Amino acid sequence: MKPIIFTFLVLFFGCFAGCDNSDNDIDDPTIYGSWNLMNISGGFAGVDNDFERGTIIWTFDGNSSELVVENNNTEEVIDGLDSGTYMFSISGSDTLFVEGGRFGVYTVSKTQLIIDQGVASDGFLLKFER
Repeated sequence: MKPIIFTFLVLFFGCFAGCDNSDNDIDDPTIYGSWNLMNISGGFAGVDNDFERGTIIWTFDGNSSELVVENNNTEEVIDGLDSGTYMFSISGSDTLFVEGGRFGVYTVSKTQLIIDQGVASDGFLLKFER
């Protein structure tokens, strides 16, 4: 009986030791890196502007705390920030500050970044994709 239990335990634990944990190696979503602004909505006038991928790109560099904005939009619409380099910081786990001013609260996944500037009180909601 003992050899059967021992064999069972060896097989049982051997299975777990040999399992591939690649599904558990998913990186935590982060604001750092490049994001394409896809939509900005809200405000008092009820703005709802869509942008083609690559038109407006925001790149957050965590090492230098710089946000580089490449804004190639030629339409006369609200489109976030102008092209340039801005200093940014994060307070807590979700509040974004740009050039020292509170820019909004963000949520991030691997493929989407949403910045809410208080859309419920006439602010804007910016939606980005990787």
